Amino acid sequence: MKTPDLPINSILSTNAESNTAFVAMIETRNDRERSDKNMNPLIAKALDEYGFIMLNQHRYLPSVCSTGETWEGFMEMIEKRQVFLTNLVEKKTTLLSPALYAAISKEQKTIGIDSETAPIYAFVAENQPVSSENIRLSLQWEKKATDKLVKRLESCLRITVLKEGKRLNQNWGTYRWGTSDKWRNDYETLYGALPDEDFEQMMTRLLKRGISPRYCKYFSQLID
Repeated sequence: MKTPDLPINSILSTNAESNTAFVAMIETRNDRERSDKNMNPLIAKALDEYGFIMLNQHRYLPSVCSTGETWEGFMEMIEKRQVFLTNLVEKKTTLLSPALYAAISKEQKTIGIDSETAPIYAFVAENQPVSSENIRLSLQWEKKATDKLVKRLESCLRITVLKEGKRLNQNWGTYRWGTSDKWRNDYETLYGALPDEDFEQMMTRLLKRGISPRYCKYFSQLID
């Protein structure tokens, strides 16, 4: 992940064994207020104000790259369940705050799991966290078809990134996937219950804070 030369976007003004292993992976936290501890303050601000942040630099939206965050810091947020990673806005990597994820999932339709994606979802649920390569090899599918279906599950919030896979270089690496249910359970183990936010109210706040309706529609489409 390269740090851009441009300044930050103006929009950023100023089962039991599995849970035990997860908690052992990172330091246990007792309440939600500590969920943003050590997070880049610019990222924390964007997540608090807008409920989401893009990974790569965007002309109109806040982004992780614009804050100067490193790949290591980016993955740390994911592994601490401070953010929920998906492929959503403009089909690009989007990080949701726990509050926005909870608001969407509370209203979301049952979409994404069909005859094509069900084998992948079942394999991920049984073997999480798991890489796309392991999914492909185990199911004996072609890479292109596997990646397409993984993206489909990711974009409708059925699976997400739980852990880093292979570190390719200092700025990039691969992902290991898990179900959104696993992400939720991990979050609640660390911080307590997810925030109880109203989706429509969150969308209204986005509009009032200058986020165009063209971007809000990506969230609304998940529940319409």
